Amino acid sequence: MEPTQPTIPSSTPVRNEAPNVATPSGSYPVMGTFFERLVAAIIDAFIVVISGSIIASPLGFMINAGGNGGINGLLITLQWGIEIVILVGYYIYFYTKKGQSLGKQVMKLKVVNSDDLKYLTPGKVVMRELVGKFVSGLVVDLGYLWYFMSEKRQTWHDSIALTYVVKTDEKGEILMNGPAAYEKKPVFAFLPCGCFLILFILMFIIFGAAIIAAVNPNSAIRRAKVVESVNNQKQIQLQDLNTGGTTNSVDVNTTSDFGN
Repeated sequence: MEPTQPTIPSSTPVRNEAPNVATPSGSYPVMGTFFERLVAAIIDAFIVVISGSIIASPLGFMINAGGNGGINGLLITLQWGIEIVILVGYYIYFYTKKGQSLGKQVMKLKVVNSDDLKYLTPGKVVMRELVGKFVSGLVVDLGYLWYFMSEKRQTWHDSIALTYVVKTDEKGEILMNGPAAYEKKPVFAFLPCGCFLILFILMFIIFGAAIIAAVNPNSAIRRAKVVESVNNQKQIQLQDLNTGGTTNSVDVNTTSDFGN
């Protein structure tokens, strides 16, 4: 039996106007929490990674077996292509048919259009999962944390695809007793990004210092001098040995002359 679109009680009509404009009934969907979305994303990532690994494992064995570099490059590209197809296909199927992936089913969440609360089209799924999430991760994942700055709890990829992530009840129906606007929490949005940025800068400085130390001309000169000093010591030792051998030879000849 084909799944139906989410049903909204007649007493709470769906909003079609701007997000901050209340409907006559003043009813708004309840948005999923950041923690719920995070747990759902982890579950989905685990499923997609495991599925991709199993399906693309023959290519992995062929790559590990070695061979022509060009062929390996083609196999790696094919492997990545298969994994992307699995990723996109997974979300297209579940979001267009059920409105929720397996992870979101566990957390009782649905991804719907922000204007009519209906399921997404395949094009919107691609826009959200590939384009939108790529943009969300560009600036130290600020797009994901923008959830806390949005009055409708939308990340950047939600805003790009015009979607909401809403809570559902046990029957899968959208909960419609949410607030008109959620409180903005800048600390939760910018503090993690700031910490991550500082950590990234520190790692960049340490890595850069290590590279500079490795290629520093002064260090190279010092290493060359050490090598030269060691070689000189070896030459001196060889000369001493040769000199000692010659001296002994002379002493033996001299003794023989006196004996004669």
